[in-house]
Amino acid sequence: MRSLIASVARGFPVGALLSLETGGSVSFKPRLIEGVPPKSTSPEFLLLDGQQRITSLYQTLYARQAARSRSPRDTIVERYYYLDMEAAVASEGAIEQAILSVPATRRLAKDFGRGLKLDLSTDEKEYEAHASRSTGCSTRVAGSTGGRTTGRREGATRQP
Repeated sequence: MRSLIASVARGFPVGALLSLETGGSVSFKPRLIEGVPPKSTSPEFLLLDGQQRITSLYQTLYARQAARSRSPRDTIVERYYYLDMEAAVASEGAIEQAILSVPATRRLAKDFGRGLKLDLSTDEKEYEAHASRSTGCSTRVAGSTGGRTTGRREGATRQP
């Protein structure tokens, strides 16, 4: 997901999507993008190719919960993604280094779990980490909490 976020941040194309307009004599059962709240509407288009990319983008850029993916060992991993804005601007093309992936607990451990490197588990702690700049000027890739848009990574920017 980090590479996909970096490609979007750089403005690079992330591949083509193949869709099919609904209607006609053949009917297909639509499948929602993972993480999208269920709705009882009839879609105008069905996504035939590119569902994994769209799901990843939706989960990292919009969803309120952590993004879900599979590890190389085929286990489900839930993570939040944050973008260190200062590092991204200064990266000269190495923007992937400015993207931080944190567990769903929004806590980064150190010393093999014996200590806490970064705690973003509440909105207040995200703000503190951002305001102190001890971890860089950071913004969560996206999301919303309690009706407000959040920016998160090693700290958050909050917009009313």
